[in-house]
Amino acid sequence: LVKVVEKAGGGLDGCTPKEINFRHKYEAAILSIHRAGEKLGKRGGLGRIVLQGGDELMILTGDCFDWDGEHTKTDLKLSISNATVNRAEDQFGKEFLISMIVRDSSQLKGSRPLIGQTIEAAGLRGLPGLFLIALERENGSMIHAVGSDTTLEKNDTLWFAGERSSVSTLRRIPGLVSPHSHQFSKLKVNKLERRLVECVISMHSDLIGKTVRESRFRSRFRAAIIAVHRSGHRLLSKVGDIELKAGDVLILDTGPYFIPRFRDDPNFLLVAEIENSTPPRFDKFYIALLAVVLMMAAYTAFQEDVSLFECSVFAAAIMVIFDIITPQRARSSISWEVIITIACAFGLSTALENSDVAGTIGQAFVDLALVTGTGEIGILVAVYLATFLLSIVIANNAAALLMFPIAEQAILELNLDPRPTLFALMLAASSSFTSPFGYQTNLMVYGPGQYVFKDYVKFGLPMQFWQMVFSITVIYHMDYWYVSWALSLIVFGVVIAARLYFPSYCSKSSMPSDEIKKEKEETLETDSESELVSNSQHQTSLYVSVE
Repeated sequence: LVKVVEKAGGGLDGCTPKEINFRHKYEAAILSIHRAGEKLGKRGGLGRIVLQGGDELMILTGDCFDWDGEHTKTDLKLSISNATVNRAEDQFGKEFLISMIVRDSSQLKGSRPLIGQTIEAAGLRGLPGLFLIALERENGSMIHAVGSDTTLEKNDTLWFAGERSSVSTLRRIPGLVSPHSHQFSKLKVNKLERRLVECVISMHSDLIGKTVRESRFRSRFRAAIIAVHRSGHRLLSKVGDIELKAGDVLILDTGPYFIPRFRDDPNFLLVAEIENSTPPRFDKFYIALLAVVLMMAAYTAFQEDVSLFECSVFAAAIMVIFDIITPQRARSSISWEVIITIACAFGLSTALENSDVAGTIGQAFVDLALVTGTGEIGILVAVYLATFLLSIVIANNAAALLMFPIAEQAILELNLDPRPTLFALMLAASSSFTSPFGYQTNLMVYGPGQYVFKDYVKFGLPMQFWQMVFSITVIYHMDYWYVSWALSLIVFGVVIAARLYFPSYCSKSSMPSDEIKKEKEETLETDSESELVSNSQHQTSLYVSVE
């Protein structure tokens, strides 16, 4: 890791890293960019930032970096302060280092092989929580600044730095194989029962001072080590040659027996399973795909005789029978929290309907529009608002059913065309963005996304307002529907053209305001501190136990 400062008037001034092909030109990868003490962009989007003189770049490079090169002398200079370097080492050194080997894609028949593709075409750039830091060829040569146009070859070793929860992502990419795959076959564990487990070497462990190979770890514990994390340092060496020390955090590929058997073993501390880490069954891909297609086809063809639930159970049964998932995994996949919440929402909806609370609220809005004499526009707004508010606390179809007779009565009183009002009712009932309880899909992402009710209000309320404005505008001028289509296509074309022909301007203009950037940086720093706490909790517990 090296911190450099861009020289004013150099070859980088006014250009983006992508435009000048920074990786190839300097044999280095940019990890972060600071300007006037503020961090710009985020990892994965740094190539579109327009550089200026005085920008501080944190770069990752190897022995190939040439300080005496013509471009380096005119464009960059070494930063005097090492404070940022130390902070970066703390930040980027908290991650595990995982190696994967490029093989043919025989794991998934019919898929495009990784061999011969570039890093970007293979989808290995910008993986969530992972950063490709080096590529090692079969002949032993190492590329530290791996460009997006680097071509993959057979038996290339890719070194990824990432969080422990991201390790399982690499196992789901056809064509990437762990260098320890031959060890997994010796574990004699059903592939469906394999999972990743994280544990810490205790201070009293007899593994301390031995290499992984010398300790005969796999034979002794029936688990294969795939990554090691040590006190914030990346260990760029083969796992078998690593000498184990107290406090080392290990990621193991093992079976379901490891945690109950070795949870209280004196060699380990804080043994825990990494969620959703079961390796994929590429050989069963087409069976699973066929099951899903049959489910949709059966429901489409026989929807009067069978429900979608019955078709889904049929597809799930096929996957269990063909050993694609285990019965235990199938049961644990059911989100009982979401199901209970939906059931309670139906109960609340029924209560509001039976007590006539919902009908009274809807009628009040429509009466207000009639009293104010705002005509058809007032009715459209009233129906939209009333339906939208009702859909926050009751199901969207129930809100539509409640508002239909009220809207119909208003239409008859004013002798209006029923179509615009019913369109407004339909759109309002199907656009519940402001509450997690407004629609089932809102609830489905509520738990996994770790959202709170405030998140839906912050994002959904402005979206709901603008949708109401545009919907009512288009509905009211329904006879001129082609105008809205034309305007939409023109705006879409302008945006695409701007992104294609003015990428630098778009990246500059899309930069967040100072306040937002400050908030983003504080969030990133908080996330980094949280990750540090998470990765260091094992060592902390170790020290506390020693005291």
